[in-house]
Amino acid sequence: MKRLLLNEVEVCNLLNIKPRAISSAGIPKVKLGRMVLYDVDDILTWIESSKKAGATLPSLIETFFETEEIKGISNLSLALGAPYRFIFSEVKKGQLPFTRRNGDYVFSIKALKDWIKEAKRKWKQQTEREEQQKQ
Repeated sequence: MKRLLLNEVEVCNLLNIKPRAISSAGIPKVKLGRMVLYDVDDILTWIESSKKAGATLPSLIETFFETEEIKGISNLSLALGAPYRFIFSEVKKGQLPFTRRNGDYVFSIKALKDWIKEAKRKWKQQTEREEQQKQ
């Protein structure tokens, strides 16, 4: 299953960097509740823009496979790297895009990526507001 979001520890292990280096790396964050996560697509973009000639992508990223949908809340929880209870509550509140098929929750990868982009936009706005309030 392709992971869409990684937590800080997973990003550190993937890129072989220390936690404090992540914030200075400039990889955009996604805030889901109290969790701070990183979009795999943003990490790939960052790697491509900063890698040196001849460098290859880490093998962990190369193992991700493409799919058009994720079936089930537990699978989505694994893909997002978020607790099952958090995903379940977001689904019940109507915050996550889904369809029902044969009694299962089905999540479109495209819709989830749009949802992640919106979460990043909101996080950025909130951060900017907090910065303005400090001034």
